[in-house]
Amino acid sequence: MDHGISSELDPITVEVIRHKLEGIANEMQHSLLRSAFSPIVKEGLDASASLFTLDGETLAQSIAIPIHLGTLIPIVVEILKRNPVETLVDGDIFIMNDPTWAAPICPISLSSCQFSRTAVPWD
Repeated sequence: MDHGISSELDPITVEVIRHKLEGIANEMQHSLLRSAFSPIVKEGLDASASLFTLDGETLAQSIAIPIHLGTLIPIVVEILKRNPVETLVDGDIFIMNDPTWAAPICPISLSSCQFSRTAVPWD
């Protein structure tokens, strides 16, 4: 069904979407930091947040400690290998503390599934 929407994105739309996704990742990180009990996380700001595609590619990341963001990628890929996307539902949460999944610098990772059921114009 054609809604009169072009399949190509203009640069302004791309930037608006990019900034919105980065804003979501930053809000995720701020929520994590505000709700933390650990002074390492709360005062040291030792936490990070990212959004990923269904293929495990980074979509957006918070302004955070870069080493965390590098370890999140293999963690999400491993979660998707062990749990196919078709089996995931909104709100599924995965807790990982296995250093063989990612760099040992990341002692624990929480990953939550959130899906959008609405179509996007460039789909």
